[in-house]
Amino acid sequence: MAHSNSHSNGGGHQAVAFQSSQSGVRLDEVHATLDSNNGPRRHNGALLGMQVRRLTPEECEALQAFPRGYTRIPTWNGWRAMDPTETPESCAAQGMQVRQNRKTGKWRVKDVDGPRYKALGNSWCVNNVRWIGERLQRVSDILEIS
Repeated sequence: MAHSNSHSNGGGHQAVAFQSSQSGVRLDEVHATLDSNNGPRRHNGALLGMQVRRLTPEECEALQAFPRGYTRIPTWNGWRAMDPTETPESCAAQGMQVRQNRKTGKWRVKDVDGPRYKALGNSWCVNNVRWIGERLQRVSDILEIS
């Protein structure tokens, strides 16, 4: 994705495609993505051939030490106004539902997880913030003693 006037990934998203699973379970071209070794909250899935597996919002919450479902908004129905950079075709190509308002003619897109990813991307990991706070407190205590 690189070109001469850009950084290493040229503005694209880097992702990993892999062919085997943690457990080594493989049936022809179908691979397990998560298995029973992952604790009480299991997510079962299958990877067909070489595909990119992206993290779910719940997995992103867990990585940042948030409770499961922390970013889920109970009243959110998923419909939002389409961004100026989006077209109905580009949204449909990404697998999102699109519809046009009959009265205004404006397009809307159903993006249930987008706001959750955005909230997680703009968040700080709880464990890191706690560690920074504890270190600041220790330094403050040391300076008060001196």
